[in-house]
Amino acid sequence: MTTITVVTSTIGRESLLRLSASLSVQGVKTVHIILWDTKRVTGGVTPHDIRLQQNVNDNYSIFHYFVEHEIRLKLNERVDNHLRAIGISMSTSDYITLIDDDCWVEPGWFRRAFESHGDYSLCQRFIWEDLKTRLGVDTYESIGHTNTFGYKLMDMNTIVFRSDMKGFLVSEILNNNNYTIDRHLAEKLSQGFQGTQFSVPFMNQVSPDFLLEFHKRHITERH
Repeated sequence: MTTITVVTSTIGRESLLRLSASLSVQGVKTVHIILWDTKRVTGGVTPHDIRLQQNVNDNYSIFHYFVEHEIRLKLNERVDNHLRAIGISMSTSDYITLIDDDCWVEPGWFRRAFESHGDYSLCQRFIWEDLKTRLGVDTYESIGHTNTFGYKLMDMNTIVFRSDMKGFLVSEILNNNNYTIDRHLAEKLSQGFQGTQFSVPFMNQVSPDFLLEFHKRHITERH
């Protein structure tokens, strides 16, 4: 049976529960590696939360890891990219995807990604203002082609990679470890790999507060 590893670095956002629930009903063998940052949100989900464990079934398993060693960051580096590289290195499945704790996926996404048979599959996503309010379809960060700002961008949350891309991913993430990593990966994937893009928004993501007004100006409503 085809398997996929989902790597999530988390600070314990409540939306992690919705992500876990959505992964548990994909109907494919899914290994969820949750890497817990030492930083935590107040009143959020805690490691080994019973609500996460209730989602475990024959097709969905969760493994919690605490990254306790000190990661020394250079200027503009992101600790979550270091955590992603750790999770990718641990994966032994056929496919890998990196999904943040403020995201969740629609039913059938992994099966569709497996059917594409390329190096990677990319979907679009819905942007949410919070866990109850959906704004619309992202037309900026996950479009897979040159956007209105003049560059390509594929949000890492929306990409399923074949496992033989592990070495490439770890290298690129650690060598371009800042907030332009998605833009950098988009160029690399477009130039050197074969991918399939789905116009269906299989991904959902709650917009970070600092990007909320931006996303409100750059979405397309879909009913």
